[in-house]
Amino acid sequence: MTRRAWVAGVVVMVGLLAISSAARVGRGGSPDGSGAPGAAASPSPPTKVDINTATAAELERLPGMAGPLSRRIIANRPYRKIDDLVRRNVLGRKQLAAIKEHITVGEAGGGPHQVPDR
Repeated sequence: MTRRAWVAGVVVMVGLLAISSAARVGRGGSPDGSGAPGAAASPSPPTKVDINTATAAELERLPGMAGPLSRRIIANRPYRKIDDLVRRNVLGRKQLAAIKEHITVGEAGGGPHQVPDR
C-alpha cells in the first residue's frame, strides 16, 4: 500500500469516527459512549451568567443556587466585582467558590453606585 493510500484511509476513518460521535451526542449519548443513546442529557449551567442581569431561573441553574439564594443575589444588585457577593454577605465563601467559574459581572455593576438623597 502506498503512503498516499494509507493517509487517505486514515482520513476516512477519522471522518467516520467524527460523524459517529456527533450522531451519538445528538441522540443524548456522551461522546465517550458512556451515556445511553436516547437518554436526556443532564442540564449544565451556562458558561457565564451575569449576576447583574440574570433572572432567578438562570441563577438557579448554577451549582447549589436554590430559590432563596438566587433571590438574595438579585435583591443585592448591582455588583462591581464577583467578590461583592461575599463582602455583602449574600453568599458564603464556599458557595461563591462553587459558582465562581460560571459567573461574571457585566456593565450594570461597572458604573458608580447611586445612593439616594436623604
